Order: sequence, then C-alpha cells, then structure tokens
Amino acid sequence: MIAPSLLSPRRPRSVVAVAVVGAVLALGTAGARADLPAGAGATVVGELVQVQPEDDPGHAGHTDGAPLSYVETADGAVRVPTGDVDDLPAGSTVRVTLGGEVADEASTEDGVEPARDVLSAAVVAAPPAEVPLAAAAGGVTNAVTVVMVTPAGVAQDGRTLDSIVNTVNGPVSQFWSGQSRGAVVIGVTASVGWTPLATSCSNPLGMWQEAASKVGWTAGPGKHLLLYVSAAAESQPGCSYGLAEVAPGIGAGGRAYVRDIVPTLVAHELGHNFGLGHSSGLQCDAAVDTGACQVAAYRDLYDVMGVSWERTGSLNAAQASLIGLLPPWETVALSAGSPATTVSLAPLSAASGVRGVRLAAADGRVYWLENRVAAGQDAWIGAPGTRFPLQTGVLVRRLGAGSDSSLLLDATPSGRAGWDGDVAAALPTGVPVTLGGFTLTVTAAGPGGATVTIAPAGGAAAPVAGSGDIGGSGSAYFLNDSFSGRANVVLSYGAPDDMAYSGDWDGNRSDSLMVRRGNTFFPRNVNSSGPASLSFVYGDPGDTVLVGDWDGNGTDTLAVRRGNQYFVKNSVTSGFADAVVSYGDPGDAVLVGDWDGNGTDSLAVRRGNQYFVRNTITSGFADSTFTYGDVGDRVVVGRWSPAQRGDTLAVRRDNQYFLRFSLTAGFADQVVAYGDPGDTAFAGDWDGNGLDSLGVRRP
Repeated sequence: MIAPSLLSPRRPRSVVAVAVVGAVLALGTAGARADLPAGAGATVVGELVQVQPEDDPGHAGHTDGAPLSYVETADGAVRVPTGDVDDLPAGSTVRVTLGGEVADEASTEDGVEPARDVLSAAVVAAPPAEVPLAAAAGGVTNAVTVVMVTPAGVAQDGRTLDSIVNTVNGPVSQFWSGQSRGAVVIGVTASVGWTPLATSCSNPLGMWQEAASKVGWTAGPGKHLLLYVSAAAESQPGCSYGLAEVAPGIGAGGRAYVRDIVPTLVAHELGHNFGLGHSSGLQCDAAVDTGACQVAAYRDLYDVMGVSWERTGSLNAAQASLIGLLPPWETVALSAGSPATTVSLAPLSAASGVRGVRLAAADGRVYWLENRVAAGQDAWIGAPGTRFPLQTGVLVRRLGAGSDSSLLLDATPSGRAGWDGDVAAALPTGVPVTLGGFTLTVTAAGPGGATVTIAPAGGAAAPVAGSGDIGGSGSAYFLNDSFSGRANVVLSYGAPDDMAYSGDWDGNRSDSLMVRRGNTFFPRNVNSSGPASLSFVYGDPGDTVLVGDWDGNGTDTLAVRRGNQYFVKNSVTSGFADAVVSYGDPGDAVLVGDWDGNGTDSLAVRRGNQYFVRNTITSGFADSTFTYGDVGDRVVVGRWSPAQRGDTLAVRRDNQYFLRFSLTAGFADQVVAYGDPGDTAFAGDWDGNGLDSLGVRRP
C-alpha cells in the first residue's frame, strides 16, 4: 500500500510475499540466518518467496521497484537476488546453491539483510494448489490470530489490543463479507498483547517465524497470523508500513504485518493473503495503453488493493474475478473474434446484473470493464471532502503481471507532463475509445447503470434503442407524431443523469416517459412537463430493465434482466416477478417488440446484424431469424406503417432512419430524417394512433 499523499508514477516499495510458506514447511523458532548454511557453495532447500518492499507513508524517495526473493526453511530464510531465480515459480520448493553476499540497493540503502548469490537452482516441488474457501467451526472461514510485537530495539506504542481486534472484527470483516456476499467470514480467534522479538525488521520472514513460535500459531487453510508492529519501528531499517504473503487462494490463510490499524491497510494486506496482487495504474503518453508507458504502483484510487487512504473502495472486477468473487453469470466474456454487441453494465457495487465485461484481445492481453457509481461500498466517490476528485462511470483495467494483478487505464490520457495531477480515468460518454483490437463506446451512464457498445476495432458497435431504455442524458425531449422532421411536442422531465424509458404506463394507448433512480421508477402518464404520476420499486438498483406489454393487456410494464434470465412483472407496481423466462446468452443485445402483431411483446436477440425473434414471452428457441442493416448499425423498434403486422426495425445512421416494414432481409421501405446526428433517439406512439414515430433526448 502507498501513503495517501503519494501519487508518484514511480513504483514505491511494498512488501508482499508471493507464497504460503507455512502451508508446506514447519515453522521453526530461529527467525534468523544463523542456522542456515553460511559458506559459499552451501545448499539450501526451502520455499521460494518473493516480496515487494514499500516506502513508508510520507517517504519522499523512491526505489526501482525490484522485488526481493527469499528461500525460507524451518530454520530461517536467506535472501537471494531476484534476477537469479526469476525463472522459478514463486511458492515452489527449490534447491539453491549459494555464493557470496551481494551488495544491492535493498541492503545498502533500505537496511534489508544482504542477499546471497545463487550459483545454481532447481525446483524440487511445484507450488501448492489453490486452496478453496471452507467454513470452520462457528462459521468463520478466515481465522485471524493477532499478535502485538516489538522488533529488536523497538519500544511499545500506545495502541491497545482491543483496538486492533475491533478493526479486524469490525470494518475489515464487514468489507470482505460485503465483497463476497457473505462467503468470506473473517474473525479474530486468538489475540496476544505486546510480545518482544529478538528479530528486527531487516528480516521480515524471521519476525513471522519467531512470533508464530512464541504464540503457538501454525499455518493451515483459512488461518492467518497478523502482527501489529509497534509504530515506533517506523524509523528502523527495513520496517515497512505493511507486509503480507500472497497465498494460492482465498482459503489458504497466510501471514501479514501492519504498522497501523487503518481498515483499508488491514483489508489490503488480507487481500494479499487471499491471492491478490496490487491494483496499480498504467500511464501512457497521450495514449490509453500504447507507446511510452509506465506502471504507477497502487495508483488505482478506486480499489482496496490500490492506494491506502481513508476510503475503502470495492474490489475491481478484474481482481474479484481472479479469486472467484465475481460469478460468471454476472459477467460477459468477449474475444477478438466476437461480433459487435451492446452490454448493459450494472454498477459494480450492485447486488445483481452484469457487473463486469471481460475482453480477451488477440495478442493475449485481457481487459475488464466495470461501472462505478456513487452507491453501496462506493458511495464516497465524488462526495464533498474526498481526497481525490474521482469520476463515476465505466472504467477499463488490464490484467497485470507480477505484483500488479490489475492496471487501471486512463481513457482520457494526458501527456507525460500532466500525469501527476490526472486522476480522471472513466470512458467518456459518446466518444469511441479503441484498445486491444476493440472499440468501446459508452452510450449511456447514470446512477442505475451504463450501456456500452463493443465492436472490433475499425468497425462500429451496435447500440440498441429497442428495449424501452432511452439511454443518453439530458432532461429535454423532442417528440414527433409523424415523420415530418420537426418536433410537435417539447417537454422537460426528470434530471439530466436519470435513466429514462418510454412506454404506455396507464393503458391509454399513447406512450410517455419514465425515469429511474436506483430501483425506484417514476412514470408520467402524459407527454408534458410536470411531476411523476406515480412511483414504484422493482428489482435491484443495478439491474438491467426492459419495457414491454408482456400479457397483452395494453399496459407496458417492466422485466428485469440478469444474464439470460428475465423476471417479468405484469403491473406497474412494487412486488415480485409474475414470470421468469430464459432466452439467448448472457452477452446478447436484446430488443423488445410485438413481433407477430398479437398485442403481446416478447424478445428478440441481436448478434451483429442477425436477429433471433421469439413470439412468446417464454423460454425456448427463436421462432424466426432474419438479417437487416450492418453489424455496427444502431436500431430502434416500432410499428411504422399501418401495413405492418407487428413491430419491425429501423436502422439509424447519423440523423437518417431506414425503416423496414417486415421482419425480413431486404432494403428499407422508407427513409426519414429527424434531429441531429448526436441526439439520443428512441421511438413511441406519442398520440395514440397505433403507429410509432421518433423522439430525441438532449442535455
């Protein structure tokens, strides 16, 4: 972790062990190197552990960021140059033949014990397998033993044991329980007050070993040893702000120490025990992830595994996926060969919905999209008095390597000279951004969710305005009762950042507007400015919502989409779903319409420029398929002509609309123009004549 005041693009030091040593080797009592072979040519067999030192909070200097490596045995640990063992997997049992001492920056400047040269090295046993989460007695999955320690030559500070235990059992436990939806239950099962150590901070692995021996702690699945190191050790050489092993799984257990009890710090170090590296930033010179770039350690200010400050941000989608806390049914996975598609992204802090999009590029890089809003665990974003002016919206991260599990990309990058002060990272609404062979366009973003179109680079994405969700932003609406090219109804409704929908909410045969705030909906039954006609609650704040007349009674209602499941409600009231159906795949773009003209709306899946139509609101296969337009076209749904049997499509290109009067392949039957190319367009029957026409939304 890094001090709140440090936002340097250079990599500060942190200490993060990259293996669960105690799960393989018995922990001895020595804690020093006296019992290890001393002469050149001696051989040591032990666990390969890599650590990443960290500058203390407020430290103005920086280091080169090279990790430190150790071979740990039951009798102690010997440090070896990382470059000598970087071809061996961390966590493996290795046989190393040692040479003489090596003077490096870590020993000469930071006070860490000297390293020993490696003459030869080989793997004896592979790293341990990932350990799954398992509940122990009393429901605790991750049992923490807290020990207050004074390293050699360090006095006690004024901290109390209760304050440390309460931090772990309180905000830290609550945070990880929330991130895992109750699967991770952290609890202090043993605690020991001030314990003097003969080992100093220059030998961090030795401190763990000595403390474990004194209090009787042994390593095992779900068991954690957390040392509180006296704050008086701040000036001692080699003593870091926090230090933790990165274990092979969320249920493996592990060891850590901290010099503070800030909940973000303790939660961060336990995150390493769960198998996570850091959430850092990637800064590129006026580019998103190409050209001259550098990793800025911990510069993911949204994330608990990034910078340490007073706000504890949600674990990002990339990190959560790595340790199984983002279930597959809440993600959409696309690859370089996937067709253009549109995805509705629920807020990352929501309880359901699609909360992450995984993009696998052709060159092997993996990107993740997520949507951050000021709600739930992230309610602090943008609040008055927060340390950094972070943006809400859709963020892009790239999976990292080594100690950086994820890298936050800057979607509106500055030149090198502006890196230090640039914390704006969200994808801008309406502006295509290309990276990794994908073109990403956020077409709508608000408190309830965001809509993102994803297309192969060089192609256009395919936004959908045929599900009732209008998209865009603004509170001004311009409605046209015919295809005359000029609005005959202009009104204002809701707030500019509200999610907006159109539908016939009262069964009077004409469509009107509704706005959404979280999971509360405010319909207005007439097309004029004014207050809502009623309000109701349905689903969760992060749900994707569709609008349709599901039972044919003449009134439009809602369906919540979660993956490829749809929870249909047949009245504009609060309550539970009246029916649940499945259709298509979780990543499909979905349209709603009365495709066969029987008065009942149902679903159609769009894949590229192919449409798979189902004529009943039931699970099953498509009743018909057809193609229309191009892969990247925007489409709206409506009944444009009295000759139509039911709803059909219109392709939008700039401010021109190519209307088709049947669900078949072919050319447009009519072409009309309306609004400006940058308008957010939607359709509805504004005058109750049985035909749909266009409307636009403007900021």
